[in-house]
Parts: sequence; C-alpha cells; structure tokens
Amino acid sequence: MKNLKPIVRNAVMDLHAIIKQKKLKYRRILNRKFKFIENEYKLYNQVAKGKRIKPKKVDITGQKSLISLYDSKTDLASEICREIVNAIPEELYGKCVNCFIGESSELDHFLPKEFFPYFSIFHLNLVPICGTCNKKKGKSIPLKGNDFIHPYFDFIPDIQYLKCNIIFRNNVAKAVFSINKNVLGYLEKRMIDHYENLDLLDRFQKKSAQYFSRIATYKNYKGQNYILKILKKDREEAIIFYGTNSWKAVLCTEMLRVNFLKKIP
Repeated sequence: MKNLKPIVRNAVMDLHAIIKQKKLKYRRILNRKFKFIENEYKLYNQVAKGKRIKPKKVDITGQKSLISLYDSKTDLASEICREIVNAIPEELYGKCVNCFIGESSELDHFLPKEFFPYFSIFHLNLVPICGTCNKKKGKSIPLKGNDFIHPYFDFIPDIQYLKCNIIFRNNVAKAVFSINKNVLGYLEKRMIDHYENLDLLDRFQKKSAQYFSRIATYKNYKGQNYILKILKKDREEAIIFYGTNSWKAVLCTEMLRVNFLKKIP
C-alpha cells in the first residue's frame, strides 16, 4: 500500500456550483439540504484524523438527490473526478494503491454513497482504486472490526510489514504472504481488516504464481545469469515505484534470499 495526496478544493463552493447545474427537481431538494451537507463535510474531519463515523438517516427522496450529485455527472462533478484521477503520481503508472495489481480505473467512495449520500461528490471521500478492490470493498462501512485504510489520511508506515515465505514441493514453488502485526502500532487491526476484506494476500499469491511461471520460462530460454539480472531489476523497480511493501518487491526479495533460480527446474 501507499499513501496518496488528496487534491485541494473548496468543497462547499463546489457543492453550491454543482447544485446550480442540477435539474430543478433535484436543485430544490439539495438547496434545502445544503446546510446539512456542509455540516457533514466538517464532520469528515474526524475521518481525516483517523476516526470512524456512522451514517445519518436520510429519507429516500433526499438520498436519491444527494447521490445524483455524483451519479448524474454535471460538468463540475466530472471535473472533480478527472482531477482526482489525474493527481495519481506518474511513478505509480496508474496502479491501484491498495494492491499494485490492477489499474486505478474507478473511484471508490471510502464512506459508501449508499449509506453516506451526502459525501457522494466530496473530493476527500473519493479514492482512485482498481475495479477488483472496489468490488471487494463494495458497500462496506469502514468501522472497527471491518475497517479499511484510507489512502489519504491513514499514514502508512515506511517499515516492512508485508512478509513472504516461498514453499517448495516437488519442484513447485508457492508464495505465502502474511502481515507482521508487531510493527504496525495503532494501525495493526485496521491494516489486517483491510488486507482481509480486499483478499489481498490471496491475490498476491496468485500473481506470484504467474510471476514464477514467467521467470521459469525466461530461465529456460535465456539462462540463469540473464534472469538473475531481470529479477534484481524487477525488485529494484518495485521498491522505487511502489515501496518495500508492494507484493512484487517482497516476492523478489524472498526469491533472491532463497536462491529461487537454483531450486526450479
């Protein structure tokens, strides 16, 4: 995982401008709820401080109107979404900061719009992630015991917490990933929830199997010395661009440690 820097916007001014762009039937309802939404935006500061909040009850008509701030894209709403995606650092090559597997092709409502419709177009609640992570997260509300890391506000420590153990059976390698709980401090339970809810460790294992196959094929065609250089290069690039806790950086480090190339046919 890696932190993202949120874009800077005046959310209240954005809200006012978007409402003005809405159709009359929604505009009337949203104008009546303007003060309520503004107060909820202020409450989001609790999330920015690492806390979790519960949803407020909203009537069905109000919910549809609030969600329409995002779903029926006005020009300004579309602009906000584009700016969030464009703010992804170039060195990430568009990769999802949750998994570094898929592309950040979707925007996740960290607090799901189905339960927090008043945050539907709030830029601090919109996080670029891949379709798989977005689907697995679904409509889950981040709460104690079922939590998620907020890439904008939950500071991810620059220490090694993702571990990999390569098991060999009958010349077949299997990568098993785990979390070192002892180094995460206050983020321990939240990080574990996050990885479990997004099925990250199993997804890393599947990607590792594909990488093993690629490395073995290269070795057979190019030889061990050539592929050793590739392995070291992949490790270095993964660390530089995605960090020491990216699945490929951890995997390549372990492959080098156990002399992987000498243990495969």
